[in-house]
Amino acid sequence: AEDLTPNDIFDGQNVRIGVGGEVTKRGGSEPYNGSAISGSPTITALGEQRFSASSEKGFVIAGTKFFEDNLSGTLTDRTAAGTSITAGNDNTFQTVNANGTLIATNGVASDDIIKWTAAGGDTADLGGYTSRFSTAVAVDFFDNRLWFGNLTGSSGTTDRIWRSDTADIETYGANSFHRFGEEITAVKKMGNGLAVHTLNGIYLLVPTGNAATPYRQIQRANTGTISERSVVTVQIPNTGEVQLYIRRDGIYLFNGDSAQKISWKLDGARYWDTINGDRLHKSHAVVYPNRNEVWFFVPHGASQVTMNHHIVFDYVRQIFYPPFLGIARNSSGVINDVPRCGGLSDGYVYNHESTNIYDNDGSTSSGIDAFFETAAPSPMGTDVRLRWLFARTGYDVEGNDEVTIGYSSPGIV
Repeated sequence: AEDLTPNDIFDGQNVRIGVGGEVTKRGGSEPYNGSAISGSPTITALGEQRFSASSEKGFVIAGTKFFEDNLSGTLTDRTAAGTSITAGNDNTFQTVNANGTLIATNGVASDDIIKWTAAGGDTADLGGYTSRFSTAVAVDFFDNRLWFGNLTGSSGTTDRIWRSDTADIETYGANSFHRFGEEITAVKKMGNGLAVHTLNGIYLLVPTGNAATPYRQIQRANTGTISERSVVTVQIPNTGEVQLYIRRDGIYLFNGDSAQKISWKLDGARYWDTINGDRLHKSHAVVYPNRNEVWFFVPHGASQVTMNHHIVFDYVRQIFYPPFLGIARNSSGVINDVPRCGGLSDGYVYNHESTNIYDNDGSTSSGIDAFFETAAPSPMGTDVRLRWLFARTGYDVEGNDEVTIGYSSPGIV
């Protein structure tokens, strides 16, 4: 703590840092749907779909079913007859809005790529792609085309990305693909290009205006993501549009020209060494625009298989909060401008930042265990030894709560 600046936090959990430097406990969480989905399945995807300027609905994929959400937590089964969705904690979906049509793929070879075209309607299988590949791990919508990466099937390989025709997401030309020589881990649009991630590179596909060769492929970095669901695109003041994503050794920022690690303060024995790197490929992230935050869900613990910690990054101030913990979530999205997260084997979507429950996570028997420790720089320089006689503290009485305040230093007995 003595080596940090006055604005740093040495340790903590379950707190966020306000714009004035104040520290407050994170919000609680509670079930979003009134009752558990039948069979208590794991939630493998959720979010909000905008069909048009006048039509929006939420969606939840759980177990073997696709549900429509009326944006208040009431779920209606919209799974089309014959649509194959394999239940499983790891069978998580990537989703994208393709000009008013929701597309969902989970990379499971026996499952269908799903489309959902209208509120109140059932899902259907996406057409046109099966002669090129059977399924894909990654998906995005860019330049009025649907793009799939990390393909499987007779004509697909994990190092290939395939694109649809312009304004036709169900037509795929025989030569409408790009190969990258190694497994694709994510595709995500950024500026005027599509960023294609592999473990050892980030490539941009940029439109050329040439019908014969419509895109040119440029490598920009040597450090791509490990997880397709961890890549998010945000706007940073005075920097512009960037991508944030997870690698095995930390969280990175890609600005279109180069990539750099931004989580170096979390390195080592104090935090990142305890992350289970073998499970980071299932990490996921969600952007919370109302607070300028990105939540990264990671497996903290040597043998931890679920995403039980949330690393929160304020992308405007470019600072990390102490981690949020005590809640394991399998998927994440934003519905009604609020983060919602999918539970594991319980059939619930959870409303985070709840206005009704602030001091617990859906349980009245235990509160959120939150604390922080400040930095302790020498006020008169490291060469002057000081002895503190007392510490004055203050707080507002807002209920019957137990508050513990202490101070410590290597020089105090």
